[in-house]
Amino acid sequence: MRKQTGFIAHFSVAPLLLFLGVCLFRLCFVFELPNAIVIPSSYMFPAIIDGLTMGIFSIMGYELSMLDILIFLWVAGAVFFVVKYMIEAKRLKNILRMKTALKNQCAIKIMNEILSHSKKKTKVELVELAGIPSPMVSGYFHPTIYLPAIPFTEDELRCILLHELTHFLNKDAWIKLFMHFICAIFWWNPMVHILKGNLVHILELRCDAKLISQLNEEEKLKYLESITTVLRYQLSNRQALQPTMNAATTSVLVNAGQMSNVEQRFHLILEKDYAKKYQPMVYGVYVVITMLFLVSNLFVIQPTYSCDDPETFSISPNAAYLLDNHDGTYSLYINGEFVSMIEQEYLLDEPFSSLPVK
Repeated sequence: MRKQTGFIAHFSVAPLLLFLGVCLFRLCFVFELPNAIVIPSSYMFPAIIDGLTMGIFSIMGYELSMLDILIFLWVAGAVFFVVKYMIEAKRLKNILRMKTALKNQCAIKIMNEILSHSKKKTKVELVELAGIPSPMVSGYFHPTIYLPAIPFTEDELRCILLHELTHFLNKDAWIKLFMHFICAIFWWNPMVHILKGNLVHILELRCDAKLISQLNEEEKLKYLESITTVLRYQLSNRQALQPTMNAATTSVLVNAGQMSNVEQRFHLILEKDYAKKYQPMVYGVYVVITMLFLVSNLFVIQPTYSCDDPETFSISPNAAYLLDNHDGTYSLYINGEFVSMIEQEYLLDEPFSSLPVK
């Protein structure tokens, strides 16, 4: 859906953000619908469970299984990626410390004009830094906008500053930080890293949509010109500092290394009906996404074990029930025949909690 420019042009990025939200919720929270359809697995799942829980070797009297090893690797990998992100963030901070006082009075004047027309009371710091590949914004509570040493025109500066301020107001730094945290936890899942790349691009599309909804056709062209100026700079300065491109704490204007994404942004910015979110069909898309989410939880595969012991019996709400003896105990009946006495404390657990009481 993210690659379908026509879909985004008609429905905006709101359905994509909803889809991302339900994907992350589905990934982080496990739950089962009351009327879920159980698909029994008599061979594959039991074999997998037995293989994972079977003891392999002992350490200091503790029997280690393959499951223990996998959990250890999972935790170790998560710690590694968290530390890696922290090192990258510190490295970026050290790079951005080499800042020079912004002497571009034009940029300061334009920023003050933007803030005066904005309803948000936000203090913005402007920094000019040679070597960074693109304008960017950093900061969770107070934004710092970094500008590369490029001779921008007034119109280009206005578009760039509006873009970066919109990123901050949309809380994109917090969203990217959360996504990095998810990638650190589920580092072994390649789909999560693909999801992260899509999220970063969707945040850029959302920022574009919010910004161009306030611009006329001439101003849209100037906005594209500002992006083009940065692209030329990146393509002619391959040695520009690259850690800023993928940092969790920053949002860059454009990345020449992802030209397909840039091309999509250009098409959408030039689309006349882009960013008109509130179309009746959008709600239909919301319903479809919600239904897909529910259906994905409707089917549950569970292991099924069989036993040939004649002394065993099956307990199910259709064939069994409990008879209250009014003394703190219950009689278990299966197919109308008495089987066993059950203490009241066991009624809180399956399978007795699902049986009817008479």
